[in-house]
Amino acid sequence: MRVKDILLSNKNQAFLAFIAKVVEAILELLVPIAMATLIDRGINMQDREMIIRQGILLAILPILGYLSALVCQYLASKVSQDIGTSLRKEMFAQLNRIDRKQLDQLTASSLVLRIENDTQNLQLAVALMIRLGSRVPVLLLGSIIMAFYVSPELAPIFIIGGFIIGAILIFITFYNNKQNGRIQKKWINYRVLFVRISRGLGTSGHSRMRIMKLSDLKRRMCI
Repeated sequence: MRVKDILLSNKNQAFLAFIAKVVEAILELLVPIAMATLIDRGINMQDREMIIRQGILLAILPILGYLSALVCQYLASKVSQDIGTSLRKEMFAQLNRIDRKQLDQLTASSLVLRIENDTQNLQLAVALMIRLGSRVPVLLLGSIIMAFYVSPELAPIFIIGGFIIGAILIFITFYNNKQNGRIQKKWINYRVLFVRISRGLGTSGHSRMRIMKLSDLKRRMCI
C-alpha cells in the first residue's frame, strides 16, 4: 500500500472536517456584520427590537462556531491518528519482509527517523491541512470583503498591514522549519546512541553522566 492510498482511506471524514472548519470561518466573518448592524440600525436609531434581534444573533454565532470547531478538531485528530497508525503498521510489515543485510544497509537511525519523525510529521501535516488549510483561505478572502463592506476608507490600510504581517510570519515559519530540520537530523543519531548507552551500561554512574550530557545537548540545540 502506498502513502497516497493511506491518505485517501479517510477522505470522507477529512472532507467533513474541512466543511466544519469552513462553516466556523464563515460564522466568524458574520460577527462584524451583526455588530455593525447592531450599532448602525439598533443603537443609533434606538430600535429596541433590532438590538434584541442582533444581540441574540451575536450570542448564537459563537456557539455555532464553537460546535463546528469541535467537530473539525475531533475529525482532524481522528484522521491524522488513523493515518499514522496505518502507516506505521505498513512500515513494520515491510521491515519484517526484508532480510538482515538490507536492515543493516538502512541503518538503525534511518529506520527510527522514518517510523517516528517522518510519520509524526505526516500526521501533523494532515491535521494542520484540515484545520488551517480550509480556514485560512476563507478568512483571508472573507476578511478583505468584510473590510470593504464595513469601512471602505480603512480597508486598504488593513489589507497592506495584513500583507506585511503575513510576510513576516512566512519568513519566521520557513526559518524555524529549517532550524528544526537540522536539529532533528542531529538528534536522531544521539537518540540511537542514548538507547545503546542505556542498554549497554545499565544504571552505572558513567552511563548516567553520558545520558545527562545528551539531554543537555538536546536542550541547547532546541534553544
